[in-house]
Amino acid sequence: MKILFLDDMPQRWHTFCTKIPDKYLDDCYYAESYDEAVELVEDNGVDYFTHYFLDHDLNEEDYASVIEADEHYGSTSEEGSKNGTVFARWMVENKCKADVIVCHSMNPAGRDKMQSILKGQCSHDVFDAPFGWKTPERFLTTK
Repeated sequence: MKILFLDDMPQRWHTFCTKIPDKYLDDCYYAESYDEAVELVEDNGVDYFTHYFLDHDLNEEDYASVIEADEHYGSTSEEGSKNGTVFARWMVENKCKADVIVCHSMNPAGRDKMQSILKGQCSHDVFDAPFGWKTPERFLTTK
């Protein structure tokens, strides 16, 4: 099992690490940004990670209101941001495959958008789990 955890808040990563069994800690990778996540996948291969835990809002620009969600999320222009939706699209375009993907963002519009992009494309098991990083053991299955 190889886990990629994408979130801009290191404290969530630290909480996640205290909640998973010790035997998985050496196989967990942390990315704080879209660019770091892409680099980890490119360096290790699109089939390397079996589990992804994905945040949507990866910097202050992403904390737009839900009302603005359809216009804002997914933008990579200078006015927009490389957020979780953009990473989800990158995963599909690069044919990443995973056993489990957990969309753990607290942003409901962002979670929905990531799920709709990833479901059936990168994994059949894509979960809507706000705060999913607090209870990761329920998602740590292998096929």
